[in-house]
Amino acid sequence: MAKEIERKFLVRDRSFIEAATSSRHIRQTYLSANPDATVRLRIADNRAFITVKGRNSGSVRDEWEYDIPVGDAEEMASRLCGGFSIDKTRYIVEFQGWRWEVDLFHGRHEGLILAEVEMPSADSNPPLPPFIGKEVTGDTRYYNSTLSLPPSESRIEKEKRIISLMIRLYCRRCEGNSELCPDCRELLEYACRRLSRCPFGDRKKSCRHCAVHCYSPAMRERIRKIMCFSGPRMIFFHPIETFRHL
Repeated sequence: MAKEIERKFLVRDRSFIEAATSSRHIRQTYLSANPDATVRLRIADNRAFITVKGRNSGSVRDEWEYDIPVGDAEEMASRLCGGFSIDKTRYIVEFQGWRWEVDLFHGRHEGLILAEVEMPSADSNPPLPPFIGKEVTGDTRYYNSTLSLPPSESRIEKEKRIISLMIRLYCRRCEGNSELCPDCRELLEYACRRLSRCPFGDRKKSCRHCAVHCYSPAMRERIRKIMCFSGPRMIFFHPIETFRHL
């Protein structure tokens, strides 16, 4: 068993790129994001690894890492995780005898740059390169396992999901359709368009408390009828979604 002892920092500029001695492309995801037993799957260029880590104690944590076939890593990521959730380029920078790893993130984390330095002991005090910014050691927001999680759903997307469930429930239980009928599909598409154009965005109140009535009178009457039917029944057919929406 190895001990991982490191400090982590935000990076203030991209001057590290010119100072780097090497770089490699990394894709990774997590079979477990549990802080007590994190299991990471990583492909770095043409090598693959599976790594198990324990919970942080300050800058120290237990770590076990094993090489695995790249094909197995690709297959596990695809079948178990829906693909790789983190894509980044890692630059290696040597500074005054210390080896820094600087991660330039891509995809949905574009713009984030983190630097780490591994230390022989927790009380080490490595000199900081000029590109180093705020220290974030121990800040769970910057754990790769946290960054791998799906982005939080916006209020507008939640509203779309709830209205879809209510319309489908009405169409199935009140009208007896096995699939969404053309009229209900038209209403659902209309409602989603209205939500996408909502001027209040994620600050919107519930529609019944909104001062702006963006539905046409006919569509407003149709959605009112559906809500009167589906509203009291949502707790029985979609209890988890109903409680989340309260």
